[in-house]
Amino acid sequence: MHTEKSLVYHKPYLILIASQMFSGFGDWLQLLAVLSLSGFKFQASPLEMSVLMMCFAVPAIGIGPLAGVLADRYNRKTMMILSEAGRSCIVFLILFVESLWHIYVLTFLLSAFSALFVPAKNGKLKEIVSDSNMQQAVSISGMIDNGSKMIGPALGGVLIAFFGINFSFYLNAALFLLSSLLLTALPKERYFERESAGLKSSVQMFADFKQGIVLIQKNGLLLTGLTAACFVMLAVQIADSQIVVLIRELPKSPVELIGTCMTASGTGMLLMTALLGKIKIRLFLRFFIGGTILLGISIGSLPFMTGLTEIWVFILFSLVFFFAGAGFSFVYIPFHILAQKTVPVTFSGRVFGSIQSMTTFASVAGMSCGGLLSELAGVKNTFILSGCLLLVTGAVIGMINKERGRLIVTENHTGTERQTES
Repeated sequence: MHTEKSLVYHKPYLILIASQMFSGFGDWLQLLAVLSLSGFKFQASPLEMSVLMMCFAVPAIGIGPLAGVLADRYNRKTMMILSEAGRSCIVFLILFVESLWHIYVLTFLLSAFSALFVPAKNGKLKEIVSDSNMQQAVSISGMIDNGSKMIGPALGGVLIAFFGINFSFYLNAALFLLSSLLLTALPKERYFERESAGLKSSVQMFADFKQGIVLIQKNGLLLTGLTAACFVMLAVQIADSQIVVLIRELPKSPVELIGTCMTASGTGMLLMTALLGKIKIRLFLRFFIGGTILLGISIGSLPFMTGLTEIWVFILFSLVFFFAGAGFSFVYIPFHILAQKTVPVTFSGRVFGSIQSMTTFASVAGMSCGGLLSELAGVKNTFILSGCLLLVTGAVIGMINKERGRLIVTENHTGTERQTES
């Protein structure tokens, strides 16, 4: 593994990471601004807000696999630039909306352009970073994502409070535009100029998509990691969708506890991601099992803390969410490192498009199941069931893959290391 210095002076990687940073902050500013606009200007009902959240999530499910195929057949740099420029234009158009359904349409389009960006970005990362530096590169990318999640909403709240919602949209559009301009400095990719000659028929596109699924199925460890990631996303969204309801059942219902929990969770994710960038991961299976179990214990233990005094509730909830965030990164970051290391560059777009689609579907299912379970079994039992689901998942993965428990080192496929100099 190369030293950190090699990435610090890797110009194409720094350009890609800088673009991701602007895009990540734009994503979270966009989310808060759209929710604020819908809730306060258009007085959206709870059902209408749920529809809005679905407009954010659903496009990635259907468009993700197609975006992955396009990222493998056409110029990834061009796809990312078009995605960011498109989002900049759409965010600017939101300033002129006159009804809630306009926001639905534009939000759906925003998410569709976002779905184009993710597989192209992951594929480009595979092209420009050597396999020996991939773990560190993915970890840094994950730290930027987690940092954006922590700082973006807080910054958005301050901007809205002092300058109004419209200013947030102007800044958001500027961030996406700046991201697209940065991407123009990425090196050109000759490989995709050869592959992209001529349009692909729908049958050929579907065949390309199936190749990505087959590749995941053939890689037992990658399939195990995807299973763990999907169950983690499902359980986390079940809990996240009902955390406000659980806090309402506490004595005095401290509203500020929500922000404290989100900050603690983001801190846990950020620190664990930083740690994973410093160690050499070989036993991926242990990370999948350990992270799933840690997250399950964290989520499942929350209902048993609701009867404590207010100060202990703040302390213990913060600790639990910190470990929950760490457990999430314990699964998600090694899984993405594994995918980047084992998937050939020619398949990376469609594989990451499929991963994006499946994990997003798990998230949407979690949002839907959270409310239903709370209505049927109560919010405390919902958290316990969610935690038990993760514990069972970790145990089953451990039993099924017991024979693979020995050292598993990722195989380097021919052509997976493609270093592009600026």
